[in-house]
Amino acid sequence: MSDTELPEYDSPPVVEVALTVQFEDSFDMGEATIDALAGAWPEYALERRAVLRTIGLEPSHIDRPEAGAELERLWMSAKGGQQVVQVQHDRLTVNWKRDSLDETYPRFTWLRKFFLDAWHRLSKITAIDLCPDICQVLYVNHIGAESGWHGISDTSEILASWRGHTSDEFLPEPEIAAAYLHYHIPDPGQWLDIDVGPIRPDENADRVLAMYVSSRGWAATADLDGALAVLDVAHEWIVRGFTSATTAKAHQKWGRTR
Repeated sequence: MSDTELPEYDSPPVVEVALTVQFEDSFDMGEATIDALAGAWPEYALERRAVLRTIGLEPSHIDRPEAGAELERLWMSAKGGQQVVQVQHDRLTVNWKRDSLDETYPRFTWLRKFFLDAWHRLSKITAIDLCPDICQVLYVNHIGAESGWHGISDTSEILASWRGHTSDEFLPEPEIAAAYLHYHIPDPGQWLDIDVGPIRPDENADRVLAMYVSSRGWAATADLDGALAVLDVAHEWIVRGFTSATTAKAHQKWGRTR
């Protein structure tokens, strides 16, 4: 589906987007490969970090590591950390991160091209067929005062299904209140997850309502086309799901144009 057929906002609250493909088989991540990867992204700053492997699609598996599965990931960032490429022995991730309130989200079409460029660079270095299995798109939204959210009592102004009422007046307003929604995408068989709750982005920042919207699924074919098919469906469901889960009042704040 074309982006022109999806809901559109002038100022969406998205602060980060990540496209991830996990591969069926591992490739060597020795020093020679790491040097080659660094050479393939010469304009990027390089770090080495430890991470965990994802092993399934169900919500309970999202952050569950395999036993003893601490791995090394090459983390390469450019443009002040706005553009990130992450590579480990079984995974490729590209991220866009907003670095200021004035920055404009570059849209999924640009991110898809960013992912394709990273895929081709990685494929050339590893010299093997990259066979995807689990693919995922994640959108992170921070909704704060500029959107009308100042605290828990404002959540119903943002989240369409939120009521926040109690049956009597005994309980005060909660300090923390969160929601988790899990949906099955029947064709081709993916999941959509919406996780909402207040966070403090850093110790000096005001609290915001964080809304994580993600979709993941198995690639139907173990090739680039299979990965792109999952990512494209994920993007459509995330954009439509975000719009469906939030209120018309919030859409006005974000400048909905379609």
